[in-house]
Amino acid sequence: MAFKRRLDVSWTLSDGILDAFPIGAQTDALSAAVEAGYAPDPLIGMNLTACEWVYNRRWTYRCAFETPAEGDERVYLIFDNLCGRGTALVNGQIAGRFKGGEFMLPVSGLIREEGMNALELRFEPMYRALPGATIIDATDTAMMADILPKLVELPGVKYVRANRKSNDRVYEDGSEFEIGKGVVLREGKDVTIIACGYMVGKALGDAEKLAEKGI
Repeated sequence: MAFKRRLDVSWTLSDGILDAFPIGAQTDALSAAVEAGYAPDPLIGMNLTACEWVYNRRWTYRCAFETPAEGDERVYLIFDNLCGRGTALVNGQIAGRFKGGEFMLPVSGLIREEGMNALELRFEPMYRALPGATIIDATDTAMMADILPKLVELPGVKYVRANRKSNDRVYEDGSEFEIGKGVVLREGKDVTIIACGYMVGKALGDAEKLAEKGI
């Protein structure tokens, strides 16, 4: 006889940067971030642009569930409607990979004989989940002017974040860039700072402050 039990448990959500926060019922990452106060309401004004970071993060949903007591050796986890691509882990071991929609995982060999089990659903960032996609976060207008013509020659989906008006000017007009390769702007031996887009100018400012302290 088959037994089916709904996982009415408490879920938490984290992106590896923010501390894990409870989300209660099933929800998407953006709605959860808004509810928790990490993102503004995307339906008000131009708030949607301030929520873009949510789609660039690797979100992990976590919960704990108890080993079934029915005694059936075959145990499956069934998901009705997953939105996105990622990896499912049970007790720290990979149980399978999903691509959205309905999803069923055989987990008989991964769950404990009794007690609680840890379930993780690690979603790939939306833009990274697009096969063959090229993602550009341009630092300033000089980079944008050089990169755009090169993107035309590349296959697949191209996504470019537009410069903010407040972006610092980092590169000279006519500078050339290789897609997929970083640029070293300051040599050093104490600290490595990696940044892209809007944050490059901020990182350079931080590097100057560290240099004043002999770092």
